[in-house]
Amino acid sequence: MSILSYMKWLVVLILTGMIAGCSWTPERSNPFDPNSSLYVAPPIPNRPPVISGLAINTSCVNLPIEDQCGVTVKARISDPDSNLRIGDINVTVNGRFFGRLGYYPQDTLWAMTLEESELDSAISKFTGSLVTLSVSDDSGATAEDTIRFPRPFKEYPSITWPLSSLDCICPDYRTLKWERWNGSGQARELEIRFYYQNLFYVSRLTMNGISPSDTTTLVDQDLFQPADSNALVFYGWRVFVVDELGNAAGSISGGFRSVQHCTSACVPPPG
Repeated sequence: MSILSYMKWLVVLILTGMIAGCSWTPERSNPFDPNSSLYVAPPIPNRPPVISGLAINTSCVNLPIEDQCGVTVKARISDPDSNLRIGDINVTVNGRFFGRLGYYPQDTLWAMTLEESELDSAISKFTGSLVTLSVSDDSGATAEDTIRFPRPFKEYPSITWPLSSLDCICPDYRTLKWERWNGSGQARELEIRFYYQNLFYVSRLTMNGISPSDTTTLVDQDLFQPADSNALVFYGWRVFVVDELGNAAGSISGGFRSVQHCTSACVPPPG
């Protein structure tokens, strides 16, 4: 083959390759192709965490000598870079360290609860204080959110039956009673909490979603340990008013035994 013929064939091959290259279309299912609907851009480094739903609630109970209150700080926290410093989620009040939040997977939020006895002053002293939640990640990015400490909610309801471990519930009489709540705040719901031997809170027994206008409710007796043969088995109970912001105020404690054989001690007073 002459050199001239060889050159002609080479030109043809080059032009054919150029045409084929121009008609090639990138694979659109490739997540690395910017023109693909599956394409995910690389993350922007050093993106800050995100805080949402920061709230602080008080929960107070009415005791014969002195009220007892607790406070809960809670928030949802996300981190787009997935490198949150989980041991560095701090709460300050007016610039002073107040506590550190932990994660509660069942509620998918970060929270911290402190009892009044753990604070350096009465909970009412914090009213109006500036509460700041600060978070950071391993890259040094930070985020903050602030909220005011609420006034403790102390508009307590009053229970009327049963009042002590001398009273009882039985298959024919399973009613708890309290006076109608007439507080000045806006109640969201009533909640009833139970305490084994009036000491240990039993969360699985909690009844919530009760209308603020209700004054009675029936309990499921099967949930309570029978006390027919053991007078030491009894329960305390409180009715809580929960306001629209989530603050709670609980009554003085009542009490009862759960028995299978009804007696006069299980019969509530009229009214």
